[in-house]
Amino acid sequence: MKSNFVPPLRLILTNRCNGLCPFCHKEGYQGNSDMVWQDICTCANTAEELALPNITLTGGEPTLRADLPDIISELQKRYSGHISLTTNGYNLEQTAESLQIPLYAVNLSVSSFSQNLWRKYQNVLPEKAIKSLQAGPAIKKKFNIFITKDNYQEIKDIISLCVSNSISLDIMFELKEYNTEDLLIQKFILTFFSKLGEPTIHYGPTPSLTIEINDTCKISIKHPTLSSLVKWDICCRCKVIPECFERVCAVRVYPNGTVTPCLNHSVIADKGDQKELKDRIYDAYDILGKCEVFHIAEEKLILNNTFCLIHV
Repeated sequence: MKSNFVPPLRLILTNRCNGLCPFCHKEGYQGNSDMVWQDICTCANTAEELALPNITLTGGEPTLRADLPDIISELQKRYSGHISLTTNGYNLEQTAESLQIPLYAVNLSVSSFSQNLWRKYQNVLPEKAIKSLQAGPAIKKKFNIFITKDNYQEIKDIISLCVSNSISLDIMFELKEYNTEDLLIQKFILTFFSKLGEPTIHYGPTPSLTIEINDTCKISIKHPTLSSLVKWDICCRCKVIPECFERVCAVRVYPNGTVTPCLNHSVIADKGDQKELKDRIYDAYDILGKCEVFHIAEEKLILNNTFCLIHV
């Protein structure tokens, strides 16, 4: 069934990051540069013209930019949709203090609630990040955690913390092929997850398996198996689709002006041409096209607490 899902526009405000997370795909780019103000304003104006539902500010680590509060304020003047921020929490508290209008959502990326592991990956103390999120400038607040062999045994405590503080949680798996150990970890996670309630598949640009605890707390799993339930027009023309692990389907704008419709950089919307940034964003959404959604019963998605392989 064809759908009119519209992916968000992700602005990589900076390639700089103070973290060393080994599972981070860095939005597909390396570097040490910041997006210029003119491009930021163009993105906001274009998102408004296209009536895009969401702009996500990301990086790198966006709170490393001292002008982030000013960027958010300018975006709020130019764009009427939802604005979200994805951060490791490094300077979130300072950003929150400077905002007059709250963001729609703040997504706090975590690797662990163990101080040693968190410091090893992200160099941000858990207590500081949690405090910043709780007092954060957003209507919706959420943790994102990538499951690895280092942190998977913490999932019970992390879920309990989220439930007790009415904070949503997205559980994500690394972008890679899965070996036997990885499958056992997935089984461990799904076994505990299934005890929280009756999960439902949430269909959208990035599908998830979700259990709604209350109005402000949802525990979700995002996984390449779920991503295969949504296939975009671009996927039908892609030569590397068998190896694709795109999970957060979005159009991305990078500090160097490159625009991509997905993490697969075999399709880039500028290719060195002289088009204006606005036109490159329009092109990226045209290239992405519409998506076909493959609905499946929840009980057919998971068997013996393991994701089933889906071929669509």
